[in-house]
Amino acid sequence: MQEELNITLLQYDIAWEDPKSNYDKIEGILTGATIETDIIILPEMFNTGFSMNASKLAEQANGRTFQWMQSIARTHSCLVIGSFITHRDGSYFNSLLAVESTGLLYQYDKRHLFHPGNEHKVYKAGSSRGTFNFKGFKIFPQICYDLRFPVWTRNDLDYDLILFIASWPEARIDHWSTLIKARAIENQAYAIGVNRLGKDENDLVYNGMSAVFSYNGASLLEAASKEGMFNISLDKSHLQYRKKLNFLSDKDDFSLKS
Repeated sequence: MQEELNITLLQYDIAWEDPKSNYDKIEGILTGATIETDIIILPEMFNTGFSMNASKLAEQANGRTFQWMQSIARTHSCLVIGSFITHRDGSYFNSLLAVESTGLLYQYDKRHLFHPGNEHKVYKAGSSRGTFNFKGFKIFPQICYDLRFPVWTRNDLDYDLILFIASWPEARIDHWSTLIKARAIENQAYAIGVNRLGKDENDLVYNGMSAVFSYNGASLLEAASKEGMFNISLDKSHLQYRKKLNFLSDKDDFSLKS
């Protein structure tokens, strides 16, 4: 079992509803420096911005954007994670994909749709929560608004790392940082948040603040409002921490309705 996981976070200004420009931006950032990483993590709707124009932008899950993610995974010998707009069975989804060079490893459809932004009027909510294993780490991926719901993110799955990809506006950025830290502490797991920069066509401003917190709430990485990629290596020391202070064994039981 691998004891360390090398992770790269990408934080950038997303071009509005312009996949090609965003592919080029990401490739430029990745080409700008030599990286040796296990996972590259991109923000929510990384190729379009947080758009409700699903009828124009939606793709099949194995379409153009998936193929682009697979090519990046192949080029950098790593896993690539990000969300984009997908279409299946007559519905649109905000779907997170974890893509290897050989194909799809995991897919998650956003559960909590942002009502103030009318996301629920366009997209269908996901109903499944799960993890995937990658290089010795059990990973629990989530999308943006999911961060506000601790029951949904409770660590009854014995995960090592919870990650949130987001389009989280500057107006509520204190909530973002506080809640990522809280999810790390209460779940005794590493917590990662990857957010975007820039301004979208709805006049929402995003100031990044992508971050990584340890299993005990210590800040391990703060990207502030800088554009670029940010690298970090995580180890398995949280297992000893859980063994010594096993708060999770006292958690309340609950059930979730789909």
